[in-house]
Amino acid sequence: MFRGKVLAQPPGLYASLISPLVLVKKGFKLIYNLILQLIWSELIQGKKLEHELASLGAFVVFSFLAWLLYYFKPYNQIIMIFFLTLWLIDYHLAKKQYLYGKQITVTMELGEADSVLWQMLPPEGRILEFLPTQIRQISLVHQQILGGAFQEVMGTVWQVEINLEDGNNLLIDQEKKAFIAVKKAKIIASYFNVPIIFISSEGKGKYAAEEIAFEAVAALPQTIKLQQKNGKFHIYSQWQLNNSWLLLKQIFQKSGFLLFLLVMNGFMLGFGALVNAIVLSNLGINVGVVYLPGIFHWFKPELGWTFWLTIAILVMIFKGANLSHAKHIYLDKEELKIYRDNQKIGQIKTKNIETTLLIKEPFSVILILGENQELIIQDLQQEAEFRAFILKLEEGLTVVNDQ
Repeated sequence: MFRGKVLAQPPGLYASLISPLVLVKKGFKLIYNLILQLIWSELIQGKKLEHELASLGAFVVFSFLAWLLYYFKPYNQIIMIFFLTLWLIDYHLAKKQYLYGKQITVTMELGEADSVLWQMLPPEGRILEFLPTQIRQISLVHQQILGGAFQEVMGTVWQVEINLEDGNNLLIDQEKKAFIAVKKAKIIASYFNVPIIFISSEGKGKYAAEEIAFEAVAALPQTIKLQQKNGKFHIYSQWQLNNSWLLLKQIFQKSGFLLFLLVMNGFMLGFGALVNAIVLSNLGINVGVVYLPGIFHWFKPELGWTFWLTIAILVMIFKGANLSHAKHIYLDKEELKIYRDNQKIGQIKTKNIETTLLIKEPFSVILILGENQELIIQDLQQEAEFRAFILKLEEGLTVVNDQ
């Protein structure tokens, strides 16, 4: 019998009580993401924005929220501070649940007539019976864990799943380390004689869902460099001016939401006054003269927001500094070492490297997998840089392994 564990994610007693605030936050997040997409696609890349109906829906939601904010203007700062405090408390509780929370047991054992019985014990309480011949493969999925009432990202895990021919994907285990998940997957795969695949992966060796496109090297970005001397390799990321827009986009994607809320506060008050005047005039109510200040005044947060605005900008600067670090790999016949700028973040003996993979979901990372450890490279500017990095790494590994 195989026994695995997956994280239990109870919604919490307070989740239903704050569900209206959760919906408001989701509305703001949708608007924020659409604005980022608009800025990046239309203004910077010159592409036409897709899903125009969704954009229209977001505008309607935004108008309604601005109208509500205008009506509750006397309590505006109190509401926003309460909202942010509640969000931080929810995030802290959810993070604690992710790190130390209860787990659900998953079992798999042989049933009658050589069938396989898969069971997820309560509170989920699911049971499924199938034949060994129905197992197509064992897959490993790099998955983000969302937690709390606001469903924020708590971290990532590596899920071990059984993929059946009928399309069912049965979760059997969940680990925070990829090499441990691979060990669990090997036990099941060897018993049923089926392959192991990392979902949404590219690579040259085993476990890759797709073979990486080696013929496309010439088209790859030149920000990833390789130096070779006396059988030793140095692979590193090099900053270029055209990376600035990509870095700015990543910073806003990862940490710009708080700044967005604070800056948009002033804009929404002005826009809410305009929406209110339009609604009342359409109802036949005389609204008199509506004073609208200059457009730049709309984006100016009220004086009481100076502290929060400073905090938001500092968070973005800190995140930007993390994203802009250069990544280095030093490789020879004996070992592979990874540095972030001048700080070593890990090493592995070259002979112990089982495979290297580009994992593309939920975000791009390079996984260097050993039997009892793993190294991960992340926070490059675009997927093409990850592909260039792993291609040069494979080139180096091929040479040193032949020495």
